[in-house]
Amino acid sequence: MSETIKAATSSLSTETRQPNFLVIGERRSGTTTLARWMQAHPGIFLHPHMDIGYFIDKELVGRMEWLEGAVDYDRWGEEHSKAAYIDKFREASEAQSAIGEKSADYFFWTHSHQRIKEYFPDIKLLITLRNPVERAWSMYWNERGKGREQLSFEEAIEAEQGRIEKSDYARNHLSYVSRGFYDESLERLYRTFAPEQVYVLILEESRREPQKYMKEVYNFLEVDDAQGFDNVEKQFNRNWATVPREIFKKYPALGALEAKYFWLISKVSRRLYRKNVYKRRRMMLLLSKPFRKSKESFKMKEATRAKLQALYRPHIQKLEQMLGKDLSVWLQD
Repeated sequence: MSETIKAATSSLSTETRQPNFLVIGERRSGTTTLARWMQAHPGIFLHPHMDIGYFIDKELVGRMEWLEGAVDYDRWGEEHSKAAYIDKFREASEAQSAIGEKSADYFFWTHSHQRIKEYFPDIKLLITLRNPVERAWSMYWNERGKGREQLSFEEAIEAEQGRIEKSDYARNHLSYVSRGFYDESLERLYRTFAPEQVYVLILEESRREPQKYMKEVYNFLEVDDAQGFDNVEKQFNRNWATVPREIFKKYPALGALEAKYFWLISKVSRRLYRKNVYKRRRMMLLLSKPFRKSKESFKMKEATRAKLQALYRPHIQKLEQMLGKDLSVWLQD
């Protein structure tokens, strides 16, 4: 084979591995579940590592410590390249025509939109959305469980605007209420991508009729809509957040012992279930139960719920017009 033909064949092979779709958000709205459902389709290659965050600024991806101020957005272009990103999909086979990844922050993090556009102007984008009140509550407990958040829910949403105004870290990780303004996020996305490139899935609808909406997803991605239903109706990425019981807050010495115990069972469970995150989390939940409360032990205050429902109502109504969908289930008091 001549060098010219080899180069052309290599170029074609690389081209077939380029991602042509992304699951871009929103956080705590079923993105992981959608991705796991899609992974059952033989014509889809979805990167096995969830939330790579390649198009998010490096200082923020997975960060656990507070970062004051804004990041240097220009640095992203210096530290990233299209070739390096495409290389992440080298394991995609020729039989897999739909190639992509799931990173739930791309939708809200506006800076990612133009970065994606520059690399892949024709890419297809999938978004999952959920009742914004429930989404905010779930995200809050997710951040409590990770250790990023220490305030109560009411304190956190009261402090949110001030925190995100002075910190990109807070904007990305502590934006419980702001991420629920879906109409605003979608408007920003439409400034960069045509609406035809975007598919919006409503979580509550997909749970009621999963096969119907997965067929729509597969048609959007132009893969066979008669396959890929092995994982449908399974729920993934449960909120595993736990917090120490009150007695450990009251007595610091006991709190220190509980923290060491929690660290120990974390380490042991990681060793026992290195490749199975769900078994690991179930083990931790069981072993920590005498000392910690799970998210399910807490309920949102009715006054707080009413406040958020009133805040979101005009945004939901605008989103209904943008999508041509009935979202009245989100508006019920």
